[in-house]
Amino acid sequence: MLVVDYTQSLTPTTGLTVRYKKERSWTGSVVTRCNAVKATRPDIIEAYAAHGIPTYEELTNAETQEETRQEERQEEQEVETEQEIQELLQASPEIPDGWRELPWPQLRSLACSLTDEPVKSKEQAIEVIESNE
Repeated sequence: MLVVDYTQSLTPTTGLTVRYKKERSWTGSVVTRCNAVKATRPDIIEAYAAHGIPTYEELTNAETQEETRQEERQEEQEVETEQEIQELLQASPEIPDGWRELPWPQLRSLACSLTDEPVKSKEQAIEVIESNE
């Protein structure tokens, strides 16, 4: 990002290139290839605004607001996901008709979904499922 700095107060950082200029020697020409301008004189700010170039403060505020919005959306999605997980955990699985004919792996899986205890035998699986019918 290129910023024209008439205040000579910005420090170049990673991703930020600064071109320093002096406000008192401004002739009215605008550096149109920049992303933002930093100045204290209203006439300089207005000239850049006429070319659609925001002030450095406006640009950084917009970026900060967008980052904040993205963080809020991410938090909302995390909350929704956590709520969905809790709902799934609280909802008891549906016990199908004819569950007694299920093969042992599916019978055990069904019983395990109905209890927190380990299911080690077919008899135990039947007891768990019957107690939840």
